[in-house]
Order: sequence, then C-alpha cells, then structure tokens
Amino acid sequence: MAPQSTPNTILDALNIDGGVHLQCSVAGYQFPKKLHDDWCFVRVAIRQGSRVFEKIDPALEAHDLSRIRNWFRALADLRFPRVAHLTFVEPCLGFEFLGHDEHGVRFAVHLGAELRPPFSLEQLSEVSKEWVVVFRFDAQQLADVASAVDALCKTFAVRSRVTRH
Repeated sequence: MAPQSTPNTILDALNIDGGVHLQCSVAGYQFPKKLHDDWCFVRVAIRQGSRVFEKIDPALEAHDLSRIRNWFRALADLRFPRVAHLTFVEPCLGFEFLGHDEHGVRFAVHLGAELRPPFSLEQLSEVSKEWVVVFRFDAQQLADVASAVDALCKTFAVRSRVTRH
C-alpha cells in the first residue's frame, strides 16, 4: 500500500527501480500567524516494501519553493539547472541533477537529518544508510512537478520583506 496522497504535493513518485515510493509535500507554514516568518513544514512519506516512514519538519522557507519550481522547469526544458545540487538552509532535503539520456532525466532526492528514514535505503541492488533516492522522469513529468510547485508558490507565498537568493 502506498502512502496516502496529500494536497500541496511537490513530488509523488516511485524511484528508478520501483522499490521506493516517495511523497514530498508542503504541510503549511510553521507559524501561520507570524507574517514575518516564512518557514514551511515539509511532509515526507516513504514506503519501501513493508517499511513506512512519515515525518513533518520545517525544512523549507517559502522562497525555496520558487527555486524548486525553477530547477524542475529547467530540467523539463532539457536545460541545465542553475545549480546541479539544489540545497537549502536546513540540510534535510535536497535535489541533485544526475544526467540525461534517451530515457529521460535522472535526478536524486537527498533526505538527511530529521527527514532521513531510520531504515536503510535499498535501491539499484545496493543497501545504504544514506538516503539519496534516484528517479528518472520524462520532460512531461518534470513539467508537471514544476507546475505543481508553481501552485505551491501561490499557496505559500513569501510573506516577509526579506528575500534571500
């Protein structure tokens, strides 16, 4: 059984060999009433065989959503993203461009610290304590992620006046 789908999805997919189902979504602002604070809760749900992990952590700031959207949009357009490894202030979530071939674009989602499952990742005939989940998407799948995150940019708009790049 897959993790239950949630609204505000960033990514909901099976990894490259179909053994890991990863869902990543925004669960809301950490402090909804503090308009000077743009931290957002990120929900990660993983199913690998019979093992399930779910965690919610304030892992992104609202302005990070536009960075994620732009990163996936570049990949959908078969352009190199501005950075190959997209990271954030909190080191528990990251995205990494791995390559492109006739089958699509390969990228990885890095899960660390609070968002790393307590069990080992089994992927591509290897077992690892590090959670670097590999995906292969075609241009339409990448565009769909970019569009979904674009909608999140509107739902979880930057509320503070300070913006970081």
